[in-house]
Amino acid sequence: MGSREPCCFTIGAIEFFSIAFFMYYFQFDFCCLM
Repeated sequence: MGSREPCCFTIGAIEFFSIAFFMYYFQFDFCCLM
């Protein structure tokens, strides 16, 4: 679908958008969460 650079940025955003951001990026960049 398209490479998302700010994938790793989600880790820090999770603090703000814990569920919103997590669920949204979880299906795109799961590798960054690992």
